[in-house]
Amino acid sequence: MPSREKDDVFKILVSELAHTIMPTTVMGVTIVVVGLFAYSQLGNVGFLLGVVSGGIASVAKVLLMIAHQRFNATAHVTVEAAAIWEKRHAILTFIVAGSIAWLASLMFLHRDLSVHMLATALLFGYCAGVSTRVAVRPYIAAPTITIAAVPSIIGAALNGGWAHWVLTMVFVIFLLAAMQSVWHMYNLST
Repeated sequence: MPSREKDDVFKILVSELAHTIMPTTVMGVTIVVVGLFAYSQLGNVGFLLGVVSGGIASVAKVLLMIAHQRFNATAHVTVEAAAIWEKRHAILTFIVAGSIAWLASLMFLHRDLSVHMLATALLFGYCAGVSTRVAVRPYIAAPTITIAAVPSIIGAALNGGWAHWVLTMVFVIFLLAAMQSVWHMYNLST
């Protein structure tokens, strides 16, 4: 994958993807807890798909970060190797984002407002983390936020009523703000 930065800058920014173990662990646990709570409250087996995919992808992502850190410590990192690590991080990040989208949009399809509240917290927490910690690679961060947010926005909008329409607008506004934050953080990093 060709980089837009100078080679040394590209390698450094990609190496930063290996240093989000704690936030990734916290998010993985949150996905599992929120998904299992929603399943216990609503009985929809679909929640288990989000729990399993998000949980497994989060564990895989932590293991990838550990391997990436070890590689960076022991090997001469080339642009080609950095590009491979970047792709691995992107794939797992997109899977986690998909599990967030699945869980949150499924929660919004139910009338239980307690799960709407949890869906909102899950979405905001995840997207805030991505917009700050993954912004060093905007071609991962921006699609990730989009993958997580757009289905959730649609789910909230489909609920109807003023509260959900206001929530939908808040989601859209924060989605746009997150994109601006990603590019701002990236520009500062480079």
